[in-house]
Amino acid sequence: LCLPYDDLISFPSDFHFVTVLILLHMYWVLLATAGLWSIAIGVAIIIATKNEDKAKAKKMLVNYLIGLVIIFAIVVACPYLVRGIAAFIT
Repeated sequence: LCLPYDDLISFPSDFHFVTVLILLHMYWVLLATAGLWSIAIGVAIIIATKNEDKAKAKKMLVNYLIGLVIIFAIVVACPYLVRGIAAFIT
């Protein structure tokens, strides 16, 4: 990527704007995914009639919650990682 020198002066502020924009999209993807999976797991728990199905739905719920915590941790840590890389580059 070859940019003129004038563009490089405004790079940190542009980079911060893009980072905030991407972070906002990451939050929306997290919320949308969490909402859809919550509905799917809720339906699986409601329609479970056998003990095996109930155990499978409970395991799905536990795995979902673990995944949600991991994804949330990634979304929270991402800005710090991007800032660190940006500080290293500039």
